[in-house]
Amino acid sequence: LHAWEELRLEVGETALVAGQGDLANVFSLAALWHGACPVLTLGPDGQVDGVSRRDVPADDPEPTLDRLAAELAAAPAVAAVDLTGRAVVADMLFEILPQYARLLLAGDAGEPLTIDYYVNIHRKGVDLKARTIAPASVDARMMQRAMALLSSPGRAEACLRAVDAGS
Repeated sequence: LHAWEELRLEVGETALVAGQGDLANVFSLAALWHGACPVLTLGPDGQVDGVSRRDVPADDPEPTLDRLAAELAAAPAVAAVDLTGRAVVADMLFEILPQYARLLLAGDAGEPLTIDYYVNIHRKGVDLKARTIAPASVDARMMQRAMALLSSPGRAEACLRAVDAGS
């Protein structure tokens, strides 16, 4: 929730989650709860909360770049989160993100990343942020919001399904 709020995700915008497993599923679900439409993922096929996600394999970037770039360019606005920490995925995101997109690099710093700031950030007007995803960094307001969302049995079940789908 905090990541999408920090990226200022609005209703009707496209959300892109790069990653797989439980964390990516929960990020996708939180994007849906923020009103993202559609939520796209880079990773294996999957369903979250009954809403179909179109998935693009991250290990085969070349054939997908044009298709994904065209879809993102047609979106009213794009917010993306990279949970992989892989330089190749970050490079792919820099390549395909449209003008004025917002990107949060939140993966483990497992690989060094070189960014062509002028081409990939400045010229496109990308709002770039970098954070570690850590429970200790969540403030009380965000915890209250999460508890309010999860007080709905349907949302709590959807969250559990998202975690189970990633296992």
